[in-house]
Amino acid sequence: MVFGARLGYLYQVIQNQKTMKKLLFFTLGLMALSQLYAQNWDTPSYEKGKQYEGYVVLNNGDTIPGKLTAQYPADLNSKNHVSVMLSNQTSCLFYNPADNKTVRYKPKDLKAYFLAGRLYVSMDYSGGLVGKGKSFVLLTAAGKLAKYTFYLCKPDLMTNQGSNESTTDYYNRIYSTKTIYYREGSVPVDQESMALGFKNKMAGLVEDNVPLATKIQNKEKGYRLMNMDKIIAEYNNGN
Repeated sequence: MVFGARLGYLYQVIQNQKTMKKLLFFTLGLMALSQLYAQNWDTPSYEKGKQYEGYVVLNNGDTIPGKLTAQYPADLNSKNHVSVMLSNQTSCLFYNPADNKTVRYKPKDLKAYFLAGRLYVSMDYSGGLVGKGKSFVLLTAAGKLAKYTFYLCKPDLMTNQGSNESTTDYYNRIYSTKTIYYREGSVPVDQESMALGFKNKMAGLVEDNVPLATKIQNKEKGYRLMNMDKIIAEYNNGN
């Protein structure tokens, strides 16, 4: 009985090691994928503090054109610098020429806003704390099931932009990012969390396409974690 118990324990250890190897492989793969979708802040050009023509979309669906002020992509929080708690993810500074008024909207006030060639969508996401408040999240790949980028400040870094540093390099230096998948009416899912429970999370995102969701649930070939982009394309193309 003791020998049998030891065999059972050894088997469990081996299985756990296999699981950890799979998880590590998935995580490294997802990290590599996330680098492919890094946002370019130089094309179109983006200058913090500058006003750009754009629009806001109210919660009732009305679209109002106006001028929006470019802010930092996300909050800054450094021990060596004054914290900046107003950013593109937390607010939208909008000037309406029709009534000559400037309003600072919060994510709960809008569906979306468009600034300097970039669309921000309001959703229940706060860096992984789903249900802990809304944020404006940057759209990076459009579609019914779309891809977004959420920015997080790296701690304790010099936040001043170098004289020869591009805006893209500067923001890549002071921020890390998370890739978010979101369909209107669904719960936002970040790419990192896909490594655990992929079939259920992915199937939930495409649940209105029953044949596709079934293939994912059944772990059919070509419908697994590393095929995520293919699955999203198939879903968005309506196949």
